[in-house]
Amino acid sequence: MRVVGEIGMLTVPSAFRWQHPKGCAGSNPVLGTRKNLQNFGGFSLFVARLSRELALMFFVYVLYSKTFDKYYIGQTKDLEQRIIRHNNRLENFTKKYIPWELKFYLTKSMRSEALQLERKLKNLSRDRLGQFISKYK
Repeated sequence: MRVVGEIGMLTVPSAFRWQHPKGCAGSNPVLGTRKNLQNFGGFSLFVARLSRELALMFFVYVLYSKTFDKYYIGQTKDLEQRIIRHNNRLENFTKKYIPWELKFYLTKSMRSEALQLERKLKNLSRDRLGQFISKYK
């Protein structure tokens, strides 16, 4: 199992390919019983495990405004929604510099680790930040 590229893109192991459970009809079957889960090939258990892992992750991200040649560094639990908020002028500091594009992000398992990395990145000079992004991208 691995998450690739942008948030939400997922490579699913071949063992978890879609198989319609016996006794279920339609494009969105309800899987309430253990028997149905077993017939489903374990995919729903895979998704549940993945969503639980993603829910425990914190993102440290670097945004770039090409128009104003400005970087912004932050941390969040929901990266996709956070970028949407930045580009919809819902954040005070970043609303003047839209559009923002995601240059780089890292995941951390604990918020304290994410905050620590965010502080370190904010203390880097512009050149050192560029070197960091190039090295770990």
